[in-house]
Amino acid sequence: MQKFETSIVVSAKDSNKRAEKFILHHFRDVVISKELCRQCFRRGEILINNSPIETSRILHKDVIVQVSIDQSEIKRSRLNLPITVKYEDHHLAVVLKPPGVHMRGLQESLPFLLDSSRSIASETPYLCINQLQRSMNGLVILSKSSEMHKKLLSMDKSGDIKFRYRLVCHGRFDESAKTAASNCEDKDGSRESIDSDNNDVSKESIVVDDDNNDVYNKRDTFIHSTGINNSATNASLQLPFAIHPISTTRSTSGESNYLTTLDIVHHNHAQVSLPAIKDYFMRIKHPIVGHNTASKQLKSCKDKGILMALVEVAFEHPVTKENVCVECDEPRKLKTICQREQNFYEKKRAARIAEAKLYGIENTNDDPEIQSGIPLAYISGEKSFCGLQFMVSNQTMIPRISTEHLVRATLDIYKTRLLSDVCLDANEAADNTTKSFRILDVGTGSGCILIAIIHSILSLPEYNTANASIFGMGIDISPLALDAAKSNAKRHLHKQQSLYCFAKGNMEYLHNDPLLSQKNFDVIVCNPPYLDITKPLPPNDPRSHEPSHAIYCSEEGYQCYRLLSESLDKSLALGSQVLNKEGLVVLEVGATMAKKVKRIFNDWCCIKSIKDQQGFERCLVFRRNE
Repeated sequence: MQKFETSIVVSAKDSNKRAEKFILHHFRDVVISKELCRQCFRRGEILINNSPIETSRILHKDVIVQVSIDQSEIKRSRLNLPITVKYEDHHLAVVLKPPGVHMRGLQESLPFLLDSSRSIASETPYLCINQLQRSMNGLVILSKSSEMHKKLLSMDKSGDIKFRYRLVCHGRFDESAKTAASNCEDKDGSRESIDSDNNDVSKESIVVDDDNNDVYNKRDTFIHSTGINNSATNASLQLPFAIHPISTTRSTSGESNYLTTLDIVHHNHAQVSLPAIKDYFMRIKHPIVGHNTASKQLKSCKDKGILMALVEVAFEHPVTKENVCVECDEPRKLKTICQREQNFYEKKRAARIAEAKLYGIENTNDDPEIQSGIPLAYISGEKSFCGLQFMVSNQTMIPRISTEHLVRATLDIYKTRLLSDVCLDANEAADNTTKSFRILDVGTGSGCILIAIIHSILSLPEYNTANASIFGMGIDISPLALDAAKSNAKRHLHKQQSLYCFAKGNMEYLHNDPLLSQKNFDVIVCNPPYLDITKPLPPNDPRSHEPSHAIYCSEEGYQCYRLLSESLDKSLALGSQVLNKEGLVVLEVGATMAKKVKRIFNDWCCIKSIKDQQGFERCLVFRRNE
């Protein structure tokens, strides 16, 4: 058993520090990760007054911390890292690094992975030649001596080591995309270019370890304003690597509804960094699928990794002169996500084609929405929402499935707030007063929210036996939208015209609108525009056909939430009583906007939050603080 034993007095600087943080700071060369540190605590190897302590223990000045670490346990834990040795001899090795293992952890585990008989104090400099992000899967070349390290670095710098990356990028990648970057220009107007080696910087200084902080060096970053192809008359961009498309996948969330799997292979005597490859694909509008620097997520996948792996390295052995070629399989994750996207696309496509046929749109060869670029709802003139068919046009926003949460939330409010009280009053015969439930739909558009709420309440078995009435009012700034709402109301509520009305109104001026004054609504429901007006939609996005005033908003998409909150505050101050004292506000919010919307409604309490299928908060219910 190898023991590392010492003691240390807590200084004034370290006073009030947690024990785990203290140990990691002072003994990082022995306990090289948080997990190993916690294992030491669990084994009782960190003590005060000969008694083991927990990781959260707060240390105070002049306390003596005793450390007695079993290094053989640390060694065993390093052996448990899921790293596979693919090639090894006396001079070098090639290992397969899985995602989730950072380069430092890999390098420090090498004495145990490559030669388990070596002691921790070994002076052999096991060093990594190429770098991979923590989230990446791929091959790493390792040197076993300082001399071999220098030789391999020199080969890498000269481009004598072949690297082949397998990746998935957004869009349908073709030959024209390869030269798209030739049209890019730097801020000074000069054409960007690719330069394989312009600066002699030691590769030892490069560490790509933090997935959110790729490290660039002028030596290997090929996108800058000097070098080959700097002439504005040169029409093509000479890449230091070849691009080989492997397959194309249809997608519901990738750019242009496509994903492309391809290989990147360095040309002979060309050398380029991993961050530069990622940056290149960003510049040609085909970003690699991922969740870190210079990559772009799929809407349907929030995985924090990146769909990129180093699957082949090949070089001439510096000593034996044999050809070393090591390959690994494409990570299962790449195929799994592409197949899942294809399945999503096929399912959505089949549903849209079937829906189109219902409206007499015969197009069995392709998705009519993607073929024409126009949303199917605008082609057919109708859209299903909460089980009802609504007439829509390009003057109204198309009803969304996510918006159905607002209808269900309002229906729940009706059931819990009104029906329970009404039933109690009826049973006790306390009075026969008819109780009302009043709803205001702000920004009603096609009227789908308000109409679906009223229709759902009227369909409740309890409604006919309860001594209650309902009334709904929808307001919008667009006369054309109001016309659509009235037409939809006549379709679904033709026998209940006294239960609703639609009028022109603005959420910014609810407090001084004479039509709303003293109405004492029980619920205000609103699905405001919340797309940031400064961020353009992707090419061919169906939302580009919808009225801009219904989907775009200023202040990064938060302006309408602020205006509504301020108008309701003014209504309370002026006593116009748009919303009654116990009234609730039901809002739809963008996928990542809930936190800031709650701050905007700082005088309100969020009493309910409803998440969508992706886990995002999409519907918030507010009650004013007393």
